[in-house]
Amino acid sequence: MSSCCSDDKCRVEAESVSEICPSCGSKGTSVDPITLKALLTGDALRRGVPPAPRFCATADCPVVYFDHAVPIVFGEDELTVPVHAKHPDDDRVPVCYCFGYTPPKIREEGKIASQTIAAEVKRATVRARSRTRKAFVVSAMSPGSSG
Repeated sequence: MSSCCSDDKCRVEAESVSEICPSCGSKGTSVDPITLKALLTGDALRRGVPPAPRFCATADCPVVYFDHAVPIVFGEDELTVPVHAKHPDDDRVPVCYCFGYTPPKIREEGKIASQTIAAEVKRATVRARSRTRKAFVVSAMSPGSSG
């Protein structure tokens, strides 16, 4: 495995460079492209949805999503909703935009409700991915499809 730079002190391996936020240097979390399709503004969508986007959760970093392969970055101003990770102290920003769960609502409902909320969000995510994949397969199999 080779280093990504010529400096002998550099320990970032070439295979992991794609995980690193181009702005703050933190490791980004892999997200499904459908997430970007749901959250990007129309102008941002026209720039294209990358195939392997990553999410930067660093609060003071201007980058929310990035993909080195394309290369492309998206800031919060290119999203339709604010991102809780970028505003961790703002109780008005939902932790989950789908259900509108804010930190106060989660705290108010307590630990058991928080587990229920997490399960609900997970089920909805799985259903959404399943619908997206089914729609892709159907469109790929339809007459005149190029896929």
